[in-house]
Amino acid sequence: MQITNKFMDEFTARIREGGANARLNAKTMPWQTESSLRPLYNLLADSLDRGSDSKWSEVQAVLDKIPADKKIKYKRAMDFLLAKKGSWDLFHDRVSGWGKFGAADFEEHVTVPGRGATLLIRGEGMTPGDMREIIGNLQVQLPLIHQLASNPKLGPRRDWFAASSLGEVQTALENLDKYLNQRCTRITFKRLHVGMRCDSDVTDPSDVVTRSLAGQVVPTVMLAGEDRPDFRKKDGYLKVPSGIKVFLGPLYWSVRKNYDAILKTPAIYRWMTLAHELTHKIIKTTDKCYELSNCKTIKDSPDAVMCADSWAYFLTEYWKTPDFTLRDAAARRRAAMGYDE
Repeated sequence: MQITNKFMDEFTARIREGGANARLNAKTMPWQTESSLRPLYNLLADSLDRGSDSKWSEVQAVLDKIPADKKIKYKRAMDFLLAKKGSWDLFHDRVSGWGKFGAADFEEHVTVPGRGATLLIRGEGMTPGDMREIIGNLQVQLPLIHQLASNPKLGPRRDWFAASSLGEVQTALENLDKYLNQRCTRITFKRLHVGMRCDSDVTDPSDVVTRSLAGQVVPTVMLAGEDRPDFRKKDGYLKVPSGIKVFLGPLYWSVRKNYDAILKTPAIYRWMTLAHELTHKIIKTTDKCYELSNCKTIKDSPDAVMCADSWAYFLTEYWKTPDFTLRDAAARRRAAMGYDE
């Protein structure tokens, strides 16, 4: 459950109804005289401070340690918590994929311009509005990638990649195109909250979601003898499963306006985040660096073709150029998202 200020205010009011001795410190708000209640309050307050979900099992473990006489004295506060027990883990389980609610909230077969078959799009912990925006972005990105893959002369390639890497860039574009417009059958988008982790990402137990995470994917598995450039060779896309999942973190929804000269609106930032994560999964890019200035610094280096942000900026910038005339609808969407300002 996501603890809110309103929740803490209501809980605190019920604690105070149990006795005047339950005084609160203005800064950290632990009880100064009721030491038996301190762990419970601190657990909830810490969840509020971190902006993360707490699980009922954690609450129950602390409740079990409160003496019976204190539970009676502060019965209204205990009843306030217990009334929420049945639904406490509902949202947490639904968005994180744990428990019986780890299922898609949204599912739709989407028509993409230029793609023969529909693409199944799923959402977990996502609102219908979130998914409508993502679908609109994919309906631009997939034709855009196809157009770039079809003509090696299109796009601001030398603005983002070394001249010696342009052959590799073209092959990588062809892999992106063939995967997204032919091989891929479904893409699932899943919302992550602070403290959660990607599905099956057990390689680093300390790798948990923070407020600064925009997106993440579970890496495509490489076989013995393979390396990352193998995924950018001809037909490397065949190594990627036909269904993929993209995780979207807190920064995806909370990024500021005018992030940089290209990412002028939150909507454009979200568009670019999708492109960034898709390159991670399909052509095995890495996070060599982040942000516009750093990507410009490495543009003449072999590192650029390995960098997910370099790819994402390249695709985002091409979207604005007059060369991308594949769909009039793309231009209208771009203008509506503030990219032409």
